[in-house]
Amino acid sequence: YMAIDNNGVPYVVYGNSVKKYTGANWTDVGIATGPIALDDNGNLYASGGTRKLTDAGWVDLGTPYGFSEGSVYYISVAVDDNGTPYTVYQDQGNSEKATVRKFYKGKWVYVGSDAGFSDDTAWYTSIAIRNNGVPLVVYQDKATGKKATVRKFSAGSWRNVGSPGFSAGEASYTSIVVDNESI
Repeated sequence: YMAIDNNGVPYVVYGNSVKKYTGANWTDVGIATGPIALDDNGNLYASGGTRKLTDAGWVDLGTPYGFSEGSVYYISVAVDDNGTPYTVYQDQGNSEKATVRKFYKGKWVYVGSDAGFSDDTAWYTSIAIRNNGVPLVVYQDKATGKKATVRKFSAGSWRNVGSPGFSAGEASYTSIVVDNESI
């Protein structure tokens, strides 16, 4: 996994090590696993967003383990402009559907009314947050023959962006990045 801060400094995680490039070499940042993300202030989030790196070291955000209904796969993390981490994952406890949570008031809460908002199994889930705070996710969608589907959280629910299953064929290893244009 890789993330780049506002100054162009790349961070990578592999195995259980996090490193950043100082311009001359790679230095250790700490021990963490899984996807990483940086907020606008350069704060690093790891382990699917459940841990934050501070001057005192890694800090768990709420109860970082066991907040899902079952095992999770295809974890992705993004941080909004207010420094709130969001995570999306395939939720084994909810029929392998996509679930999004954010860290709010010391707890991991659902974004939307509940877990498992996709129509069917969601593989390769990925999340991005627009500058206006709107989360968007992309995933390989079983309901459309494993094609790509993008949804955004709007007016209190997860809504399709364009047609579900818009890719020409199966879409594996999906990933999403958003710009500042409105959709």
